Amino acid sequence: MAHRFLLFGVLLLLSSVAWGYPPKDQKKFLVRGNCPGCDLTAALVQKVQMEGVNLQGATLWRSYWVEVNFPQADFQGADLEESFCNDSSFSKARFSRAMMYRSYFKRVDLSDADLSFVVAQEVWMDESNLQGAQLNQALLYKARFTKADLREANLSGAILVEADLLGADLRGANLKGAILAGANLEKALLEGALLDGARWTDGFECQPGSVGQCIKEDFKLVWEPRQE
Repeated sequence: MAHRFLLFGVLLLLSSVAWGYPPKDQKKFLVRGNCPGCDLTAALVQKVQMEGVNLQGATLWRSYWVEVNFPQADFQGADLEESFCNDSSFSKARFSRAMMYRSYFKRVDLSDADLSFVVAQEVWMDESNLQGAQLNQALLYKARFTKADLREANLSGAILVEADLLGADLRGANLKGAILAGANLEKALLEGALLDGARWTDGFECQPGSVGQCIKEDFKLVWEPRQE
């Protein structure tokens, strides 16, 4: 399929001398929007709309994305660690196996995006739209999803240890086998959420049939006299 993109506004990339990424990569992305494996460390991308962007495997460490619209973009395997993004849209984009440690994504549209197997400890996704997103097997230790929309999202097998899901909308989400030990689910909406096999906030496993709430096994203390 031919690569298509439409550019609105301006694309601002910080000086290659100051930040050290190759000028050829800057030019390639600016002109074509197709730059797999490129080094765009600390780049600033602002008020841009491109369709079908390919940054698969790119180095985007500490990059800044402000008011951009990249539907169906390909960030698979990209390094987005400590990157900053707000008020942007990446609907149906592919981030599978991307590195997103301590990235900041606020008010970002990631609906129907593929974030499976991402390594995203301490990522911030506050007030973001992740409806229908694929987050299965994602590493989300201490991640923040405050007031995030996670309706119908697939979080099966995700590691959400000590994650902050305050006020998150998890209605209809798939959390089967997810690890939620120590997570904050205060004011979270869980109606219809699938919780079979999930490790709950208190460390106990949710039993089969756990829908909308974690059903825990009844434990009975059995004491037997010591045999002399």
